[in-house]
Amino acid sequence: MSTEVRQVTADAGEGGADSVARYRTPPEGVRALGIAVTGAGRILGQRRLQPDRVLNCYAGVLVPRGSGFLELQGRGRHEVRAGSFFWFPPGISHCYGPSPDGWDEYWVLFEGSAAAGYRDLGYLGAEHPVAVPADPDETRALCARVLDLLSGPESLDSHMTATSSLHALITAVGSGRPKATDPGRARGDIGRRALRLLDAADGPVRIGAIAEELAVSRDTLITAVRRITGSPPTVYLTRRRIDRAKALLTDTDRPVSLIGRDVGYPDPAYFTRLFTRHVGVAPSVFRKQQRR
Repeated sequence: MSTEVRQVTADAGEGGADSVARYRTPPEGVRALGIAVTGAGRILGQRRLQPDRVLNCYAGVLVPRGSGFLELQGRGRHEVRAGSFFWFPPGISHCYGPSPDGWDEYWVLFEGSAAAGYRDLGYLGAEHPVAVPADPDETRALCARVLDLLSGPESLDSHMTATSSLHALITAVGSGRPKATDPGRARGDIGRRALRLLDAADGPVRIGAIAEELAVSRDTLITAVRRITGSPPTVYLTRRRIDRAKALLTDTDRPVSLIGRDVGYPDPAYFTRLFTRHVGVAPSVFRKQQRR
């Protein structure tokens, strides 16, 4: 089901805003994928404030022009500048709006269990509700893409493509703070330096020792690596070593025991157990399945 609402107001008290809204009720099969778009819209020349409200779904707003503010229950008031994107989760009271000069905005509504996973990874405003995307043009294009998809005839393909575009939008917005107040750049530098040390390690690794070498606390190191990779250092290192082992199993004839040693696990039995736990099959089985 698709519903369209279009309003063009010329009243000076309403700021002459040009607004377009589209709403969808996704089929159950699309909802079962974990995330589904339920609405999208655009408002040009918005001068009204959005009063306190609570939604039953997630929402995101891009402000390509103008400035204003966002207030979230329990998270205070935040400045919104041109190019900013902000999120608010369901069940949280919020209000937002432009400065007297007004702003333009794109908005999107969505729901699904996958949203919690994104927040756990630091997206959807988990670290800071207002973000400045690295590529504002890409973010705006994705917002427009979702709106266009909801504007056309409804089909399963349009629902699926809107979902795909939403995933891309969440990634494009990212998880960082606004550039003007971002202390995370230093954490990013620490994280990248830590990754170089982890990638160079060929045996057991002590996270505390790496933290000492980088002159940071253990918690700071873990946060910096998780922010870049989505995993704490030990989990990241295991994933990287398993990936290297997969390549060696597929592309060489080296015995499994030597491959385990090559990637940092000199105990063959431990390597086999670790590989099987992460991949689902033993190294020898993986080799038979993937060998070309």
